[in-house]
Amino acid sequence: MKKYKRYLLRGLIAFGLIFAILLGTNSVYVVIRGRRLEQKIAAIRTAGDPVSFSQLAPTEVTPPEQNAAVFLSRAQVGVEKLSKELFAVYSAPGFFEGSPSKNDIKAVESALQGSPDVIPLLRQAAACSEYDPQIDYTVSPEAFIETSLADRLGQLRAVTRLLNARVVMLVAQGDRKEAFETCLWMLRLSRSFEREPAFIGFLVSVACRAVGIRAADEVLRSGPLPKSAHLALDTELALHDSTEAYIRALKSERVLGIESFQSLRSQLGSFQWWFLSDECDYLDLFSEQFEFVSRPYSELVAAGLENKYKGRIGPLSSGILPALLHGRRANDRSIAKVRSLRILNTLQTRADAGDKSEPKLEDLGLPESATTDPFTGMPLRLKKTDTGWLVYSTGENLKDDGGELADLRDIGLGPKKEETGPAY
Repeated sequence: MKKYKRYLLRGLIAFGLIFAILLGTNSVYVVIRGRRLEQKIAAIRTAGDPVSFSQLAPTEVTPPEQNAAVFLSRAQVGVEKLSKELFAVYSAPGFFEGSPSKNDIKAVESALQGSPDVIPLLRQAAACSEYDPQIDYTVSPEAFIETSLADRLGQLRAVTRLLNARVVMLVAQGDRKEAFETCLWMLRLSRSFEREPAFIGFLVSVACRAVGIRAADEVLRSGPLPKSAHLALDTELALHDSTEAYIRALKSERVLGIESFQSLRSQLGSFQWWFLSDECDYLDLFSEQFEFVSRPYSELVAAGLENKYKGRIGPLSSGILPALLHGRRANDRSIAKVRSLRILNTLQTRADAGDKSEPKLEDLGLPESATTDPFTGMPLRLKKTDTGWLVYSTGENLKDDGGELADLRDIGLGPKKEETGPAY
């Protein structure tokens, strides 16, 4: 019996020593990886970028008369009412594809007449220079995303859908001038929507912009417009040809990740070394995305980021990598469409002035950057077909599929039915 007690005592002592060694090793790992993480976060601070959710809050108060979000809020009840009334119209085959029925057009006209205050409020929102949705940055990022952000992004989609329906109605009624103005509202509002934080907000703004671009494309192809209209569109599109929104989305998404990791680590106490390492990997992924922002997508592919990190980073970092790559592709698709529409607009300006020639891209008088494919860094493709101009990018497969816009094989604008894939 004493023999067994001795063995038991020795076993307990050995277990205690092993446990003490593990605790010591864990403490060393926590210190080493904690310092590495602190250095990375300090570098972000030094660059003047936010590292906490509260730092995403605007530093200045936006006057209500300049805040698009104020007018969108006032229009919200009316927009929701119209969305319900026009649900069947939105779902009707062909309505948004350029072949609405007379009954659908009458339904849109009747619904808008029944809510006469909505369109003027959306016009005022589009005219505003700022967008501040008055976000409560004191709540946790999780609570913010699950509540206010989801509801607000749904409203932005509803506004875009309603304005798109108005464009369809106005084109059918022959009021191309007002239809074109409505397209400009859509584009201006999508630029405001870029101020929504996180990748999900960015993707919604990209989707709304895609709807505005498609609507403007259809109006341009439906007949001549005054030179002032073409100039206004080119001026607006130049403001969309930027990576600022994408960079802002990366920075705010990085903040949400930092906050989430901190929450996890606070729950683990001393046993947090695994997540310290994972968070370092997470920040490294973002740093690499920033490095490639101003470079063509083809260079990012050549770097082999997916294979480079496969099996070498933590589970949470592995989960964010596909989202980061998706966000980059969405950004480049959006820019490709913006540039394609800018080229088409210039071509239509020449045609409206009586110029029937078939110019090359370099003859259009646009900046070289405005005619460059964001996916390859090479010039965009331009083709004259029997039914109109086709302007496109190779898209993410980096292959010229001859302007095949279906299923996002190529990205751009053409006279036939466009892509059947997602807006973003």
